[in-house]
Amino acid sequence: MPDDPAAVHVACAVNATLPTPPVVTDNCGRTLSVSAGVPSADPTCAGDKTWTFTYTDCANQTYTYVVTYTIDPPVVDMPDDPAAVHVLVLLTLPCLLRLWLLTTAQNTLSFCRCA
Repeated sequence: MPDDPAAVHVACAVNATLPTPPVVTDNCGRTLSVSAGVPSADPTCAGDKTWTFTYTDCANQTYTYVVTYTIDPPVVDMPDDPAAVHVLVLLTLPCLLRLWLLTTAQNTLSFCRCA
């Protein structure tokens, strides 16, 4: 019986597809029968997903062969934080002074309404 293969790393559980099991023969060259692959549950986010195959020889002895996929943690690229927006609030100053300050301040978006 061949050894289980090393885990295969994939990015998403959807990529942990049904593998093709190897052909296994006994010491007399007879091919063992193999079951359909039985999958484990998908991990919630990251972890292992396995496919288990069961081989049976002519004496009804069974052997398992497990293929393991390791689903890697997600990689998230966050956008840069936007530039800060400065708001100048001058409600307590007289109206003309507010207008002068608003017109001389740089990078300021504001609304001035004099009553």
